[in-house]
Amino acid sequence: MPVGALSLLVFVADGARVADKINPWARVSAKMLIAFGAEYFGYDAILLIGDSRVAGLGHRSVDQPRSIVFNMGVSGSTASQWRTFLQHLHVPYPKVATTVIWLGVNDFIHDAASAQVVAQNLRHLATTLNSSGHRVFVLDQIALDSKAGSIDPSANIRGQELNALFEAKPFTTATLVRISDIFEPTAGTNSTPQLSDGIHLRSRANEQVWRRITLAVVATRIGHRK
Repeated sequence: MPVGALSLLVFVADGARVADKINPWARVSAKMLIAFGAEYFGYDAILLIGDSRVAGLGHRSVDQPRSIVFNMGVSGSTASQWRTFLQHLHVPYPKVATTVIWLGVNDFIHDAASAQVVAQNLRHLATTLNSSGHRVFVLDQIALDSKAGSIDPSANIRGQELNALFEAKPFTTATLVRISDIFEPTAGTNSTPQLSDGIHLRSRANEQVWRRITLAVVATRIGHRK
């Protein structure tokens, strides 16, 4: 299957906005199936799993032959929801894929979940995917900017606690990609200008995050495919 045809299928799956409003997880299931097909035809599938910040990374590419990136970001989604989704996913998905996970902020803001609960869900996601043959990367939590939006300060505290948990007990089934240093608050103002509304990334910040992801993916790619 030529890459152009695969790109068209990804566009169709991503563009089903009517169905997406009803059930965004149906779109993700469709993309999983397309990624499975891409892998079957010898392509390296790179899955981006997360919420609106992952969706905001857009349609990216990796400068590697026969690699296709599938952005599966679901606005408002949580680590808990993604764990449930994978547990009940009834379509085949890639078995030798690279998966990048960035979740947690909605767990903190909307569900008031503790750092321990989010850590447990992220570790479960990583273990589930890794046991299927995936290389898994998890992005750490960044400093939110309460000056740019009405954000509960406790969400930032739990994000810091989550980072500390992963520092104290590193992943065994995933690689932690640190991006938090990109978003350190500006001295004196304690604001984070890279964030448009206190949570979501501006264009340049998206580029910086993608650069970190790409470096991590490429650096560990050798020997992955059998």
